[in-house]
Amino acid sequence: MFTEGALGHSEQSYLLFSDIIGNQMHRWDAEQGLRSFRQPSQMANGNAWDREGRLLTCEHASSRVTRTEPDGSITVLASHFEGRALNSPNDIVQLFAIGTCKLNRDGRSGPARGGEERSHFWALSLPGQGSA
Repeated sequence: MFTEGALGHSEQSYLLFSDIIGNQMHRWDAEQGLRSFRQPSQMANGNAWDREGRLLTCEHASSRVTRTEPDGSITVLASHFEGRALNSPNDIVQLFAIGTCKLNRDGRSGPARGGEERSHFWALSLPGQGSA
């Protein structure tokens, strides 16, 4: 198991984290212990909460950034930049004050798929959450 993207939910007292190699996300809480949250996870890596408590996730296998809706459905927030596919988005941080999230590709995530060759940082304005 190779874990990344640990994220605590303070109101519901649980921890989410990604097992990139296992292509799975796990949930842990004191009452039920460890269990699967999402499989396959598209090799999920970085995770964050948006202002409404929805899960934002960087996915290596699909090269996209997604949001998990309250009903469990997945909304794609970003998959391309300037006409090229994102290449293994890695980490994500939600900046609540300005309604924007920052994400990166660290340059060590394997061969470039979308034409990019270096590390990159992007700002993504989240719909309905203001803009930078």
